[in-house]
Amino acid sequence: MAKQERVDYVPPKSGNGVEWEVLTRTVTENAHRQYPDVKSDPYDEIVEERVKRSYGNPEEVFPTTETVRYRRYKPVVEYATEVKVTEQQNVSTTN
Repeated sequence: MAKQERVDYVPPKSGNGVEWEVLTRTVTENAHRQYPDVKSDPYDEIVEERVKRSYGNPEEVFPTTETVRYRRYKPVVEYATEVKVTEQQNVSTTN
C-alpha cells in the first residue's frame, strides 16, 4: 500500500483588515476509533468555532461566524517485517 501524503492544517492569521478569533475548540483524541469499520490512519479530530471580522470597509464592519472541522493525523509506526525464505528440495523419482 502506498503511503498517503497528508497536508497539515494551517489556521488563518489576522492581518490586512481581517481579524480571526477562536471562540471554542474541541479536540477528540483518537477519533478514528469511533468508526471501527472505516480503515484510516490514526487521527485526532478538531472542531473550532471562530469569528472573522472584516475591516475592509469601515462603514460595514461585521462579524462572520463559522464552524471548521479538520483532522490532525498521527504518524504511522512502520514495523520491520521479516520474510522467511525456505528452500525446498526437488526429489525426482524415476521408474
